[in-house]
Amino acid sequence: MLYLTNKRLIFAPSLLTFWRPALAWGLLEIEGLGREQPWFVALATLWLVKPWYVQAGNRRFYFHTLRVDDWLEAVSKATGLTADAGR
Repeated sequence: MLYLTNKRLIFAPSLLTFWRPALAWGLLEIEGLGREQPWFVALATLWLVKPWYVQAGNRRFYFHTLRVDDWLEAVSKATGLTADAGR
C-alpha cells in the first residue's frame, strides 16, 4: 500500500509478501520522480507494466499503481518537483 501525507510518502508491502518492512521518505528527501522503465523491469513484465519511480538518496524505488498520472501529480505537487517524462 502506498500513502502520501503532507510530510511523508509511505510504502507498506502487501501482507502476503515474505519481506514486509515499511519504508517512508520525508517529502524533502525525495530528489526526483518520473516514469523511466529500466530494461530489467520491462523484461520481467514483458513490457506490460508501466512503473513510476521515486528517487531518494542514491536509490530509485519503483511502483506500479492504478491511476499513475494521479499519483505522479500528487507527489509532484507535494514535493514541488517536476516528474520526468521518461520513456
